[in-house]
Parts: sequence; structure tokens; C-alpha cells
Amino acid sequence: MIKCWVGLGGGGELALPTAVSWKFCYGTGTPCDSFFMRCLWKRGQERMLSAACRFFAQWEGERVFTGVVDEFAVICGRDGLYLELSGRGMAALLLDNEAMPAEYQRCTRADIVAGHVAPYGLEAAGGEGLPAVSGAGAVPRGGLQRGQRGERVERGAAVRLLLRRGDAQV
Repeated sequence: MIKCWVGLGGGGELALPTAVSWKFCYGTGTPCDSFFMRCLWKRGQERMLSAACRFFAQWEGERVFTGVVDEFAVICGRDGLYLELSGRGMAALLLDNEAMPAEYQRCTRADIVAGHVAPYGLEAAGGEGLPAVSGAGAVPRGGLQRGQRGERVERGAAVRLLLRRGDAQV
């Protein structure tokens, strides 16, 4: 059985009722993963649901999806009330230019991957032999954009990561 819940903007979580249908799309030629789920609904929690910003799904104890809630609707049909919830994977934060900024005095490839690649469901390949970068450097709000190499390029110590999802290069 699948267990789904949403993370709320002000903190906390809201467990979703029994899912009657769901669809998760992973790396199928789209810029990021996506989800759709439909569950039974009981009127009265719509106000709390309006603060939903993250979606989580777990199947038999294993996390199968983590994403950003884009929209939801409560549908009243002949069979009763349903909640329909849809959104995208965490890479949506990069696409929407919402990734958190960071400044570094010294960083390694592992620091950049842990803070700016892995949280969005991406895997980095290559660059293992690059030395740590020292001196002030920054990742701007929204993360590095395609083709952008950040401040460190000017000093000749850029960190270049090849991402396995899509053709983006940072």
C-alpha cells in the first residue's frame, strides 16, 4: 500500500487519506520528474492543504517520490469527494529559479554535490579529481544556470559537474 503525505510551508506534515490512483513519471524526456495522485477526501482540511508545498510517497517502507506541490483540487463527484494533487520532482526548484543561494570560503566537489545537486534528485558524474576551491565563491539564488560557471571561473578554478538527468551542465 502506498502512503502519501505533504509538507506544509509553516512546518509540519499532513498525512493524506487512502490513495485510489497515482502516477509517478521519472526522467521520461521532461525537464524533471512529475507526480499525480488521487485520494479519498473528507471536507474540512482544505485550509491546511493550501499550505502544502512538498509531496512525499512511500511504498512498502521505501520512499518512491519526493516533490514540489504545484496544484491541488477537491473534486465532488457521484462517488463522493476526491483530492487530486499534482506537481514535479525537486528539480522543479532549479527550473523555477528557487534553489537556495550559498556562499563558500572553501568548498569541495562533495560540498557542491551535497548542497546543490543531490537535494534535487540529480546525480553528478565526473570531476572527482578536482581540487578544493578556496577564496570567496557563490552559488546564486536559483542555482547555477545552464552554461553559467559562477565566480570561480574568473580565477581559473571552476568546478564543472556533468549531470546525468537531461543534458544540463553546471
